[in-house]
Amino acid sequence: MIAKKIHQGFTLVELMIVIVIIGILTSIGVFAFQSSQKKSRDSRRKADLANITVALDMYNNDNSAFPIDTNGKIGGIEWGSAFSTGSIVYMIKLPKGRNTTLKIAHLAELQ
Repeated sequence: MIAKKIHQGFTLVELMIVIVIIGILTSIGVFAFQSSQKKSRDSRRKADLANITVALDMYNNDNSAFPIDTNGKIGGIEWGSAFSTGSIVYMIKLPKGRNTTLKIAHLAELQ
């Protein structure tokens, strides 16, 4: 009688190949995710700059001058608070990021 050897489970080589494939797919996924996060942050910054530019233009139209830059603040207003004068609100909330020292002269150059 011929004895049949029954194989149960996977060999070590098969398991190692699967682990390597999963590692490669994971690294590709992480790279794609980080890239999309960077693009998202960049587009948010561009939108914030465009909104600040519009708010400064509206201020300039009302006051015939741009606000005074005091230590990187627009007209002395803290980043993260409302940009307004009296009852006129130019921007509900100035964006606040890691580095919020922005010179108004640089915004004028963007136009």
